[in-house]
Amino acid sequence: MAESNTSIRENHIIGETTRERIVTPTLCPALGMHSISIAGTTDAGYGFSFTRQRHSMCQILACVHGSGEVMVDGVWVPCPAGSAYVTPPREFHAYRAIWGQPWRLVWVIYDGAPQDVPRIAVDRPTVIVGDFKPLELAIGQLYDEMMGSANSGIMLSLAALVDGYAQRLLVPPTRLAPVWNALRANLKAPWTITEMASIAAVSTEHLRRLCYDETGTSPLRFLTQLRMREACALLASSSYTLTQVAERVGYENVFAFSTAFRRSLGIAPSDYRSSGGSVNPSGVASTPPPRDADPSPSARSTPQPQRS
Repeated sequence: MAESNTSIRENHIIGETTRERIVTPTLCPALGMHSISIAGTTDAGYGFSFTRQRHSMCQILACVHGSGEVMVDGVWVPCPAGSAYVTPPREFHAYRAIWGQPWRLVWVIYDGAPQDVPRIAVDRPTVIVGDFKPLELAIGQLYDEMMGSANSGIMLSLAALVDGYAQRLLVPPTRLAPVWNALRANLKAPWTITEMASIAAVSTEHLRRLCYDETGTSPLRFLTQLRMREACALLASSSYTLTQVAERVGYENVFAFSTAFRRSLGIAPSDYRSSGGSVNPSGVASTPPPRDADPSPSARSTPQPQRS
């Protein structure tokens, strides 16, 4: 049964058993560059409870372990690991820990006028799902740096990561996200366009259209881009021979790999390694191939911040 927002009193209760690690612009000015008023991690104990009627802030509250409860449309709903509570400004929202349940949270609060924070693209409190581990790591590292050496350059980079990871969570996954995730997880596999279409649950022709809409190129060309980007990363390390790099990104031999690499980047793999990676791999395969052509035919298949 839905509760009336006006019947719920505003409260901001941390609780004696709750432990938090908080980063603020006072000690980390770089956060202010991203309109972040406060960020942190919380290991919430029973009694932890926040209710806000019409606060100006925008918040992303992500659960990485355990479960708590959040209010959506007047109803308390679970917020388990892998889900996040996203709240826009001036909208009633509430969340609380549950008796006997651990609830580890990572959170970012954007504050300011709506035009200054066009980041929360929801019009009411909403639960989303995602991978919050990168955000947790970035906030943890930023906190450690703030409390340790407090190097301004490092904190600048980490604050940008916090904002970037937070913003990424708010972007809905694309239709082909499952396909790209599968490819990235196993670039050495002999992928075919039929297998990709099967993952997306569409026809091969529809896959081509979707892929051009999302990436501006064909599925097989995009696969080659992913392989070349991984190859560039491996070539930056002296730990892998060219044969090992070729095998890891799906080519039968060094000659086939070198041909595809030179076609994509305009430079041989050995020269790329010698250059120290000065060639930008983002320019890989800028021209889409014919629709049925495999671009890699030699591949195996082819203010003072406050929580209140």
